[in-house]
Amino acid sequence: MKIRLLTAILFSALCSLSAQFTIDTSYTSEQLIKSFFNADNKEIQIDNITYLGEKYAVGAFMSQTEFTPFLRSGIVLSSGNVFNACGPNNYDGIGSDNALKGFNKLESLANGKSFDPAILEFDFIAFTDSVNFSYVFASEEYPEYVGKGVNDVFAFWIKDYKTGSERNTALLPNSKKPVNVDEINHLINSEHYYDNNNQINIPGKGRLNYREKEMQMLFQFDGFTGRLKTGMLIKPFRKYHFTIAISDIGDAVYDSWVMLEAKSFKSNGRFAKPDFKDLTKYIAKNIPELKPMQNSEDSTVMDVESIINFKLNSSEISQESLRVLDQLAWLLKRTTYTICINGYADDIGTQEYNLDLSQKRAEVIANYFAGKGLDPERLTAIGKGEIALKDGEKETFRAQNRKVVFVLN
Repeated sequence: MKIRLLTAILFSALCSLSAQFTIDTSYTSEQLIKSFFNADNKEIQIDNITYLGEKYAVGAFMSQTEFTPFLRSGIVLSSGNVFNACGPNNYDGIGSDNALKGFNKLESLANGKSFDPAILEFDFIAFTDSVNFSYVFASEEYPEYVGKGVNDVFAFWIKDYKTGSERNTALLPNSKKPVNVDEINHLINSEHYYDNNNQINIPGKGRLNYREKEMQMLFQFDGFTGRLKTGMLIKPFRKYHFTIAISDIGDAVYDSWVMLEAKSFKSNGRFAKPDFKDLTKYIAKNIPELKPMQNSEDSTVMDVESIINFKLNSSEISQESLRVLDQLAWLLKRTTYTICINGYADDIGTQEYNLDLSQKRAEVIANYFAGKGLDPERLTAIGKGEIALKDGEKETFRAQNRKVVFVLN
């Protein structure tokens, strides 16, 4: 028979007795994503994190196994209660009915009515052309309810804000089929399946090996997948929306879980030239002192005005300019642009003097970028000379003309 949740406290205590597998539901959604899931904040920018579901349906986990490779830590979401995942596996079925309305998008993947969804969402921008991560799916529906209309399911949807297109990346390896109870089990795609069916203290089941005994002592669920990897190609610097969702299908009791491996959400593809509008939006939010614009002669070239100004007759970088230069250097290291640095001067003094001064200003910026790790082969410094005041312009324009302009190609 199906076992309903007794109390959260009871299962929390049960979990703590299994020292090698622990779950903590005290973290906020932001802490779970930024501290547990994201591998490196420098390569992926994450914000607008939200969670919808029962409080005890999401948490952080830690595990330590001796005989079986398993995820060491990460985030766990459940279609019932995360604590129900804690072993030993001493029930044929365990679950929690959270009495939550279903999630239509998951129903379309599993062809059944959904119950008790847990949904974790956030926006992200990555700085390479792909993202990937690792996970494990586990369920109490295994093995007796395979193919019987209780096809618990989860999804990882990544939506492109610019195009509106959305894709589920929770797919079988080298397939377009979603990962769920009916698609990975002891009968089909079994190379990705581990049986953890209740054999503890059952006469006549034979002697368990070390791996089986260890897993059945640690985990309550009756079956789980191996460590699966997924990801997709994206546009660098473009904003995407990520939805992680799981729910019961067919009934509201037996639980399933998806475990996201800690620090596995990575942007480790290739650097590229971002789309002009994507990069413009990123700069506007993160480096507002820069003013990117498409080149009037070549739309593939970006002119970047800046507040990198110099004092009269000086080519020394001001202290106020260092933060902007550091952010720009960090950004440029994550693209394949070549950078032309055009130096300028005001119209005080001779044209020859101003041309030389503008060249020194361009070179000092190029040398600063090289010192920050940019390949000198990507850097060109050109002195453009003086910019004369136009009729009617005020003296303040002279100070604004002691500058550099970046041309990205």
